[in-house]
Amino acid sequence: MFRRIARPLLAAVFVHSGVDALRDPSRPAERAAPLVKAAAERFGIPDDPVLAARVNGGVMVAGGLGMATGVLPRTSALALAASLVPTTYAGHAFWEYPKEEQKQHRIQFLKNLGLLSGLLLVADAPYAQERAVRKAKRARKAEAAAAQREKQSKAVEKAAAKQAKHAAKIEARAAKQRAKAEKADARLRKHKDD
Repeated sequence: MFRRIARPLLAAVFVHSGVDALRDPSRPAERAAPLVKAAAERFGIPDDPVLAARVNGGVMVAGGLGMATGVLPRTSALALAASLVPTTYAGHAFWEYPKEEQKQHRIQFLKNLGLLSGLLLVADAPYAQERAVRKAKRARKAEAAAAQREKQSKAVEKAAAKQAKHAAKIEARAAKQRAKAEKADARLRKHKDD
């Protein structure tokens, strides 16, 4: 139930930021320019910060809508997480700002880390459910095995008790036979003595 509420709330931030980036990509493009240039040199992608800002905005809108509506929420969350990392680095690398601006950017940086953790939780949710189901199945199997072992143990105890009872009867008969034999021996000795 909480997932139905939490996903759209988390997605709203990304949809809003994405729409802003699509409408006016100049500000995010300006912040992303050094990162886009480095990526262009390293990976051979176009060195166009405006295009990168628009693509990132489109990913945010599409991922946010996908996560909010529950259409491929895991994929949407992973796409948003992937877009959030360079966005955070490009826009809120607080250590690169003057001292008076660092506090504001540190807050934004930490907020984005919180958003990233929320996205990772959304991405992990189906697997968490599967793990819970597997644990429950293992617990049921363990309970069934314990019940089976207890049943077998009771059967063994019952068989052992039955065997002990049978052995006691045999021992009692043997004792009677020994007693009879001793009496017969005693009579025979007495008869020989007479």
